[in-house]
Amino acid sequence: NPFAMRTYRFPSWSLPLTMIFSKWILAKAARLDIAYGTLSGRVKPGRFPFLRVSTDELEGKIKGYAGEGASTDDPLETFGVYGVSQVDNLQQLLRFICENGYENHVAMDMPQSADAIQEALNNEMGWKI
Repeated sequence: NPFAMRTYRFPSWSLPLTMIFSKWILAKAARLDIAYGTLSGRVKPGRFPFLRVSTDELEGKIKGYAGEGASTDDPLETFGVYGVSQVDNLQQLLRFICENGYENHVAMDMPQSADAIQEALNNEMGWKI
């Protein structure tokens, strides 16, 4: 049954227990049978780096930003993959994101590796992060 809820274990740093199922929000715009595969679960508390890489079509460049934050265990009732995060100087970061036209989603990983990621992308790929 493609609509049955299935439970999977993911790496210990990410989600303690995750379910993969058909996402009703996607099913509103598309058929339910092609909306399968979305994740649901709470992010574990702990420190994490985050990264956003985007293209700047007007400049013909790849750009991005990196930082670190922490996922907390504050209560939150919602759906999808979710968590409450604490990021130092969040207002400054949000201003930077808005003023530079970045999208609001980032990639995150639980090991603290933002400096290494930024160095690798700057030095090895030549991207300004």
